[in-house]
Amino acid sequence: MKILKYALIFIGFGLLGTILATFFAPDNHVVVQELSINQPLDQCWDATFNPEKVTMWRDNLDSVETVSGHYDETGYKALFVFSDQEQVSKPAYELDSVFKHESATSSIILSDKIRLDTKYEFEQIDSSSTKLKVTTILTPSGWMYKVMFAGSGNGLEVKRQAELDNLKKWLENQSTTPIQ
Repeated sequence: MKILKYALIFIGFGLLGTILATFFAPDNHVVVQELSINQPLDQCWDATFNPEKVTMWRDNLDSVETVSGHYDETGYKALFVFSDQEQVSKPAYELDSVFKHESATSSIILSDKIRLDTKYEFEQIDSSSTKLKVTTILTPSGWMYKVMFAGSGNGLEVKRQAELDNLKKWLENQSTTPIQ
């Protein structure tokens, strides 16, 4: 009887904790990061969005499969699937807005319960430098996912910063001189 009492108390505190976490967990996590890259704006844009170049600087990414749409000099409106060797599911990456190399928004949707929206803003500092501002919003759907992702803001910030550092490093190691 004593074990049953402790089991019920344990379950009660677990339920109470879950309910409280649901009410106090943030609805979404917002991460804003800025960096300057020593490359012209068009090169930064192309490296960030060209499906053939994304795999060169992004960690744990084996391929980008174009499901629909196309890439051209103004950008693209397309649906892509990212995949790597360890990945169980393939998240859909949809670039849904492009504005003349100035900004773009993208969405990654995982199992209709987790949405990752990102806005990229490019600003030309001078002819050989670009400022990139990236705003990422992680939005879990449903109380269970809200509780599960309650503390993921710092992890998202670290992950996004690592990706942007890789992009910057890769871009700054590229030559801007045309090959003849």
